[in-house]
Amino acid sequence: MAALFRCQTFSSLPLLALLLLMGGCGSSATREALRKVDTLVEFREYGKALNLLRDEIKAHPDEPRFAEALVITLLAAGRVEAAGMEYAALLKKYPRDDFLVSALAHKNNSVREGAARLAGFQHDERAVRPLSRLLEDKDVNIRRAAVDALGNLHATQSADALRKALKDPSWLVRSDAADALRKIGDHGAVPGLLALLKDDDSYVRHMAERAIMELVQPSHLPQLTALLQSENRPTRITAILAMARLKDSHATPLLLALLEDSDWEVRRGAISGLIALGEKPALPAIRKRLSDPEVRVRMEAIAGIQKLADEDSVHELQRMAYDEHEDRNVRIAAAIVAREIILKVQKETGARFTQPSPNDYAVPTQKKQP
Repeated sequence: MAALFRCQTFSSLPLLALLLLMGGCGSSATREALRKVDTLVEFREYGKALNLLRDEIKAHPDEPRFAEALVITLLAAGRVEAAGMEYAALLKKYPRDDFLVSALAHKNNSVREGAARLAGFQHDERAVRPLSRLLEDKDVNIRRAAVDALGNLHATQSADALRKALKDPSWLVRSDAADALRKIGDHGAVPGLLALLKDDDSYVRHMAERAIMELVQPSHLPQLTALLQSENRPTRITAILAMARLKDSHATPLLLALLEDSDWEVRRGAISGLIALGEKPALPAIRKRLSDPEVRVRMEAIAGIQKLADEDSVHELQRMAYDEHEDRNVRIAAAIVAREIILKVQKETGARFTQPSPNDYAVPTQKKQP
């Protein structure tokens, strides 16, 4: 039997009418059942359509058109996971290479969206080209589904289409495209991602920054250096952090300056950058962040001290571990890192640290006036 939706000419037909045309010389009872399903789906009576199809499948287990109609109806109803299970069962019994690919060109929006999501789950590389075409679809949900599927497929051949999606009018598609480019490892997307750092939407900027940090390469250093002069603050900060990731020593003084930034995320990112650079001369500045007002910055500072094995921070870490007013996670991290550094130093040099008691760090209480 010819494959469902094989011809693009048929994609404008009603939801399940193709099954009637493609079914050859099936019985009139089969055609009538499929017409009923088509009508029920048209009126969004999905439950009744599914019940009818399951009855027909039970009565006619060797009729593939009912199994195909079941997948399409589930997609139309938005039940992608269930459609995936039925599609897997269909492939085992009736291998149909182009069934899902053809569904990506269906007239029904829900079917196209569901087929796109299903293609990503099924890891069917044959779907890459039609999925790339869906990035031009008028429906934003379909464009999102296509972007997500291409990312899950790690389809490097879709890089050009995904880069174009970085300029999509929907911030949802732009952010998804940035993440998809990260997943497929498209280093050539970095210039477009850098442009997204000026996007009006904060989430788009966040996803662009995340992708840049994973995709940036030494060949991008000239662009990053040029961005240091940008009037856009997030762009400058991301450029500095990316330079640190590439272990460019020119980033060190810039990162040290960012440790005093008013934004805690910037301070945490600066510490992360200095850690990546392995800058031991920066330890005094990192040590200062152990008293940062933001818990997450203090945790990052502890991680930096651990990475750089700063034995001069041991006593401050011990003080934090005994401080009852300190965040519980910070206290635990400080105690673990302090002990780790002590054991390392003792093993290498034989030096001994004085083990403090809680009273060494007790906060004196104010005496009551007589």
